[in-house]
Amino acid sequence: MGEASTETRTIQGGGVRLKSGSETLEHRGGDAVLSESALERVYLFCLSTRQSLASTFGDIESGLILMVADWAGIGGHPTDISTISEITGISRPTIRRKLERLERRGFVEVSRRPNRTLVLPQPEKRGEIRQSMSQIAKAMLGTAHRMDSEG
Repeated sequence: MGEASTETRTIQGGGVRLKSGSETLEHRGGDAVLSESALERVYLFCLSTRQSLASTFGDIESGLILMVADWAGIGGHPTDISTISEITGISRPTIRRKLERLERRGFVEVSRRPNRTLVLPQPEKRGEIRQSMSQIAKAMLGTAHRMDSEG
C-alpha cells in the first residue's frame, strides 16, 4: 500500500485547503484581527492545554514528545529523538531527559543504540495518551467553532 499524498492549494478568498488521503482541512482565514473575546478564548485554551498536558504527562514538552511518538508509532513503528526534535523544536538533550522520566513512568519504551535512540509508546498507555490528546482536540474544535460563529 502506498503512502497517501498530501496536496495544498490556495482557494478563492485567500484561504488554504490541505488534503491528505481522505482527510481535508480547509481554512478561509485572512489577516483579520480577532476580537478581544475571541483572543481571550484562545489564551484560555492555550493555558488549559498546557495545564492538561502537565497534569497528565508532567509538562507540556513531555506531552508533545508523547504526541509525536504516538503519531509516528501508529502501526508499531518507533520514531527517534532527531525526528521528535525536528517536529517539536525541542532540543535533543531535553528530549533525552524527558524520555528518561516518561520511561520510568511507563509511558514509553526506549531502545538505545550506538547512533540512534528509538521511542515507542507502551501499548497499555496508548489509551491514556490518546484520551488526553482527544480532549485537547475537542476543546480546540469547540474554541474554533465559537470563534467562527462570533464572526
